[in-house]
Amino acid sequence: MNDDLVDDILNIYKTTNPVKIVMPCPSSRKVAQDNRGFHVEYNSHHANKDSTESERDYVKEYQQKDDQEYLKLKNNMIFDINNHLDNMSEVTAFEEEEISRANTAQIYRTYNFAYRPKTNLPIICTRDKIVSMIASNSVVVIRGSTGCGKTTQVPQLILDAEFEKKQHCNIIVTQPRRIAALSIAKRVSQEREWPVGTLVGYQMGLIRNTCHDTRITYCTTGVLLHKLINKRHMMEYTHVILDEVHERDEDMDFLLLVVRKLLRTNSTTVKVILMSATIDVDKFAQYFSTPVENKLLPAPIIDIPQRSPYNVSIYYIDELENLGNIPQISDDEPKFTNEMAEFCARIILIFDGVDIKSNDDSDGAYERHAVLIFLPGLPEIEELRSVLLSAKYTDTKWDIIILHSLISTEDQENIFKKPPKDFRRIILSTNIAESSITVPDVKYVIDFCLTKLHMTETGTNYQCLQLCWASKSNCQQRAGRAGRLMDGRAVLQEEIIPEMLRAPLANIVLKAKLLNMGEPKALLALSLDPPNLSSLRSTVLLLKEVGALLDRGQSIQEFDGELTPLGRVMASLPLDVHASKLIILGHLFGILQDAIIIAASMSVKDIFNIDFKELESTYNEKLYWAAQSDSDSIACLNAFKVWRNDKANRRITSPYEEKEWAKRKSLRVKSLREIDAFVADLTMKLRNFGIRETMGSNKITWESLNIDRTFIIKMIIAGAFYPNYFTKFPHKVEHYKQNVEKLLSFRNPVNTVVLRGWPLHQPGALYSRRFQEIFGQHLGLKNHENITVSFDGSNRVYVEYEERNRSSDNYWFIRNCIKMRQCRIPIEIRLLSEIDARRRAEQLGLTKDYGQIVFSPSEPKEPPYKRYFYHQKPYPELPEQSEYRTTVRLEGPVSPIETQLIHLVSTGTSKCVSVEATSVNSVLLDTYPDNPRGPILVAQTVSRSSKNITQLYLRNTTLLPNTPGLASLITLIFTPYMELRRSPLGTYYTGALCGLGYNPSTGKSLFPEHDIQVIFDIEITMNDLRMDVKRLYHLLPNVVDMYEVPWPNFNHMDFLWAKDAPKLVYKRILKIMKGKNSTNVTTMG
Repeated sequence: MNDDLVDDILNIYKTTNPVKIVMPCPSSRKVAQDNRGFHVEYNSHHANKDSTESERDYVKEYQQKDDQEYLKLKNNMIFDINNHLDNMSEVTAFEEEEISRANTAQIYRTYNFAYRPKTNLPIICTRDKIVSMIASNSVVVIRGSTGCGKTTQVPQLILDAEFEKKQHCNIIVTQPRRIAALSIAKRVSQEREWPVGTLVGYQMGLIRNTCHDTRITYCTTGVLLHKLINKRHMMEYTHVILDEVHERDEDMDFLLLVVRKLLRTNSTTVKVILMSATIDVDKFAQYFSTPVENKLLPAPIIDIPQRSPYNVSIYYIDELENLGNIPQISDDEPKFTNEMAEFCARIILIFDGVDIKSNDDSDGAYERHAVLIFLPGLPEIEELRSVLLSAKYTDTKWDIIILHSLISTEDQENIFKKPPKDFRRIILSTNIAESSITVPDVKYVIDFCLTKLHMTETGTNYQCLQLCWASKSNCQQRAGRAGRLMDGRAVLQEEIIPEMLRAPLANIVLKAKLLNMGEPKALLALSLDPPNLSSLRSTVLLLKEVGALLDRGQSIQEFDGELTPLGRVMASLPLDVHASKLIILGHLFGILQDAIIIAASMSVKDIFNIDFKELESTYNEKLYWAAQSDSDSIACLNAFKVWRNDKANRRITSPYEEKEWAKRKSLRVKSLREIDAFVADLTMKLRNFGIRETMGSNKITWESLNIDRTFIIKMIIAGAFYPNYFTKFPHKVEHYKQNVEKLLSFRNPVNTVVLRGWPLHQPGALYSRRFQEIFGQHLGLKNHENITVSFDGSNRVYVEYEERNRSSDNYWFIRNCIKMRQCRIPIEIRLLSEIDARRRAEQLGLTKDYGQIVFSPSEPKEPPYKRYFYHQKPYPELPEQSEYRTTVRLEGPVSPIETQLIHLVSTGTSKCVSVEATSVNSVLLDTYPDNPRGPILVAQTVSRSSKNITQLYLRNTTLLPNTPGLASLITLIFTPYMELRRSPLGTYYTGALCGLGYNPSTGKSLFPEHDIQVIFDIEITMNDLRMDVKRLYHLLPNVVDMYEVPWPNFNHMDFLWAKDAPKLVYKRILKIMKGKNSTNVTTMG
């Protein structure tokens, strides 16, 4: 350990120098792999490298071929500069480009180019080098820390250089976030005193502020990617600048691939500049190697000197031995422990001494500066918050603020308000504070170097939020938060796992098909980090399942397929493929606008304010907006429509009124606005395909057919998110009823819940009134005497709600009690000592021997389940507070009628399933015990636990009606392929095997992980299959046809609809849903 650093720590109270505390940064990364083949690479030098060689062997062949073709092209250009034009047959914009070049001289005369940049920017000292290197190289990599000026100055340096030479110039600069593209364009325009939208403009989706004079365009990564995929060349621009390339999201990696491919084929004269804040840019330079003497050499790298007005001192955890026991850190297993949280609290305590020594005031007063702590997610935030609020830190005067993307706008704004006098603000934040929000007054940063990344499991396509070590670039960005406004002290790995290696590849493969420059496997092999073959294979199967790709004839293409019209739409929409399918089904079923709104809501942050201290209130608000629809999506749809209507009808006329309205409704204004903009964007994109809302007399409404519109919305959700189907665990009815009776000791399951963990030697009757208080207060009961508490001598406590005139099917009490458990509302009972408790119980005449109840039933004919467990009301008064000695925290409440879900696909039948706590379906009760299957629950997202591979979590769910046979019919209608099953004698149908089908050459299932076994529980006749299900089955996957629009919009198409197609769908659905009776045997007709 560095001796000087030791002295700094030991003399921390005697110095004014800033201190930065860094939590552990492991030196190596290994492969995490479970028995389901869930594969994650932590970096390119992982320990188990041999395990993935076969997954990457395909890459070498394609890369060598691409390099050879590039060298050949460049050699031909040297000998005959006109030959390379043969590769540019698709470039058709040259006439427009010549007109633009002719306008260049006029533009240079019109605008004022006199400009002197700020001399304090580090990039200015390398100005000449940057300009000359870009002019003499095809690709240049610029490395510079955040704040060096590269984003604003490099495009200006290029434009100024071309202005001096009076050369044509058209620069496009990508930004990973919309807000960055907008704000930077405005800032550059302000610096040059050019109106925004003239020489400098921006484009984000359909929001565009440019003109014919624009020479610098700031845009989002997706905008440029969409342009290049459509045009298949870059000749519209002289310079393409890709900023923040180190972020490595899906769009950035594919854009790098497309730019490199076009640069090596038909856009060889375009200059490409890559800019990054990360230390390791050699990988990018190697990826964009350029020919030099018949060899490919890495692109040149320009380093911008690092300069900051404030110092940041960095300390690692193993350098803080004087603070006590250092938490154990495992390089192989990233985790957050209570020991780490306690150590963090001890670190914060020493900051008072640092602030005192840094203070210049003679009166001894000092300012307690803010501490920013980076944590990977909400559970870790809650755990650390509990430690900091524990009794031992009561007198510390800590003002704790949570910074998370899902908290309300009002709560986020608290961070900009000053803390109470003499309090130290402590911000517990996820990576939102890395770049999205600048936190004021931060002097100290504590970074646990942890992050959570979305991973996708190969085969099943289950998503997983994996706890990983943060990359070095992330940690440096976090550390810089301590040096933004003052000298700081912070707590610190290399590259984060690229999104292409851990996220679904569906949109990437579709874009590769739309680009039409080779099969997806060949094209993606040329990416910066090519995906594994297993991931590519699984993605192609998924796209065939949703109808985006298709195998023609008997040939099965493992890594490719024919792009369908539906696939073209999906490739053109900035949505998950399932959400895109939802829109197409919405169009087919005549509810396009609702489908667009739901799809948009699925793509933005939750529109509901989530109060992490009051999760139950969020749940109740969702229930209100769902309007008994049992659908999270419909709750979002209803809330958005009310907001939009209130604005349109001028019930909301100002931003303040809108903010107050949203606050009352527990909604997020920002999310509502994002959905509104997204809906407009999607609507315009869909019009390019001829998909628009039917208006006028030709429009058929479900209301006119006397069919509930809500059911149709649920229908298209089920179709879009096939096969994310869940149903209750199958059981024998008699066994199920016996288990309920056993757990409740013959109590009524409709109004009884159970708590566990009661001490066996405590007479429970002494504390019955306390149970009444806890449940009565939380549930808002006017009469606590309606709560009945009973014991049976075990560790169980039975709580019943016995309101008069309560209907026999009212499950209100059970639902709310289960929600108490899900929201972690503690049920704690303070206890007397066992001796005092026994003595007091005897004095009150409650029992002479614990476990024997002295009160007999009041009615001789009372059922036996009430005979031995109840005490007389009112229950005795509780002991005085001073008499208590211990506290017990009980588990529960639980109910035996809580529905246990299973995933219908073959790989999900053995999984444990939980629904998101704020979902309207988070409390599912088996209210139909005589139905062994129950209704289908459809989930938008299915995630697998990172700690338990058998645990699944469902988000954004919709519960279909409990109509007999509906589960079977829904699966039959939306499955890509089905095989009917018959009885051994062939006399009747018993069910069907649904899925993607089988390989004719091998006879094996194509996608066995997603196969579903359907057992019929209604009478489905041969006529049903022939006339109804089969017609729908064939109609839905082929609802669209298209023709190509003439150049240049060659990728746009209109959809030709049969005039009777919607009516046919209505008619078939109506017929299927009417007159079906439950049965166990279906006779062939």
